Amino acid sequence: MLRGICSVVLMAALAAPLSAQEGGNAAADFNQKFDQWVGLLERLRSIQAEYKVAKPELRAGLEEEFNAKLKQAEDLYPQMVMGAEAAYKATPDDKRLGDFMMGMARQAYDDDRYEKSLALAETVIENNPRNPEIYALAGQAAMELTQLDKAENYVDKDKEERK
Repeated sequence: MLRGICSVVLMAALAAPLSAQEGGNAAADFNQKFDQWVGLLERLRSIQAEYKVAKPELRAGLEEEFNAKLKQAEDLYPQMVMGAEAAYKATPDDKRLGDFMMGMARQAYDDDRYEKSLALAETVIENNPRNPEIYALAGQAAMELTQLDKAENYVDKDKEERK
C-alpha cells in the first residue's frame, strides 16, 4: 500500500502547486490537501528510516506513530483525489495536473479498481487530454469491466491519436 501511495506522490510532485488564480478554490483546496499529503508521506519515510536504526525499546512508539500517519494518509487520499478532479476540471489545460490525473487513473487500474480508473480516465478525456495514452488506459479499464463497445471506442481513439 505504501509503495502505491509513494508512486502517486511522485506523480503528484509534477502537478503541484497550482496557482489559486488558475483554478480558484478547487486549486487552493487541492494544494492544501497535497501539501498535507506530502508532509504525511515525508514523515512516513522518516519513521521508516528511524525504525531501521532505532533501539528495540523505541520501535513500538515508531510503529504506533507510523500506523497513525498511514491511517491519516489513507483517509486523506480520497479527498485529495476529489480535489485533484475538481482542480483539473477548473484548469484542464494544466498538463502537470492532467499527468497527475492520469497517474491516479493508472494507479487505480493497477490496484484492480477499474471503475475508478475508468472514471478518472474519462474525466481527463472530457477535458481535452494532452496525453493520448489515456485512451489506451480507458480502453483497458472498460475491457476489464466488460464494457466492450466503450473499450473498442477508446482503443480506436488511441490508435487514431498515435498516428
